[in-house]
Amino acid sequence: MTELDVATEGYVQALLLTYLDDTHADHDQGSGDGPFLDRTYVVTDVHASYMEAWREVVAAFINENESDVREYVDAFSDGREGWSMIGYDLLLTRSGHGPGFWDRGLTDVGGRLAGAALALGQGPPLEIANVFNRV
Repeated sequence: MTELDVATEGYVQALLLTYLDDTHADHDQGSGDGPFLDRTYVVTDVHASYMEAWREVVAAFINENESDVREYVDAFSDGREGWSMIGYDLLLTRSGHGPGFWDRGLTDVGGRLAGAALALGQGPPLEIANVFNRV
């Protein structure tokens, strides 16, 4: 796996852990409560077109913030973990889920990466019926 593959997988893992599955039988349409996507899906369930689109988002973010990304990744003892966290924190930060780049004890670089992630906006709404190979 390339560094970009690992970062993209981290992005999708964060998505699975933070978005509710409104197609799940346990989802309550009235309250909006229900299980998160990771209860039903894994990374390999994502349709190839979505994986490619998210890979492009992650690649552009890495390219546009290369020195800060390298500093962020180097702060982790395991390079793979660092690359995974780039994708993970990119999704968390740009989606406004609270934790993210600023939550890892890397104040300056974390702040710059958070600003870059927030500048991307939240992205289009997630349409679960289109994202996963099995719905």
